[in-house]
Amino acid sequence: MIFQQLSQQFNKLINQIQQQLKKILIILCLVLSCGFLGQGMAGATNQFSIPLANQLVNQPTNQQLAQVSPLPTLGNTPRTNPAAIRDLIDNSPTIDLIPKSYEQGLQIYFANCSTCHIALPAELLPRQSWQILLENLNQHYGATLPVISSVEVRLIWNYLGTFSRLAATEDRLPVFARDSRFFRALHPQVRFPEPAKITTCISCHPSAQEFNFRNTISTSNTPNN
Repeated sequence: MIFQQLSQQFNKLINQIQQQLKKILIILCLVLSCGFLGQGMAGATNQFSIPLANQLVNQPTNQQLAQVSPLPTLGNTPRTNPAAIRDLIDNSPTIDLIPKSYEQGLQIYFANCSTCHIALPAELLPRQSWQILLENLNQHYGATLPVISSVEVRLIWNYLGTFSRLAATEDRLPVFARDSRFFRALHPQVRFPEPAKITTCISCHPSAQEFNFRNTISTSNTPNN
């Protein structure tokens, strides 16, 4: 009789332990699932085939942002005057409505990249190509660039990285717009001089210097005719 009672108590204890182990296993599974989900979301947010340099990974602090002027003052011409740039961007039909958090990056990008040549829309190059260009500003097509602070580079990247798309893994990363699959997709049936250059844009886009690429001239060389 005593042995039977002890056996029942022992079995009851074993059942309780098994129930607790099941609960622990369920909790562990949930924790692991959340961990893998977090990694997947991080990968979706940071979809790059090559590692990002520190200046692009590290988000600027509020203190650093406070030290950045609203726009770099590069001169008083229509394309370098801060107020003129804001007005130009606000009225450009090329730019879709963007969140306020990206406006400063777009303005700094335009102010720095439209003084020597036409500022290309972010959509023309793959995200990885913009990354390569921003991480190698000291080797910008053989040109010497004015100093751009790491905070300004990060703000530019926030804009370009968000409004461009990833290249397919099998694609060779272009550093010239003419070699970009996205550029060719936007110009079906258009015959370009060889080699096509940024200055070529003006022949069909007379308002390209104002970041307006929707104002086009219809010629026999465009698909409109």
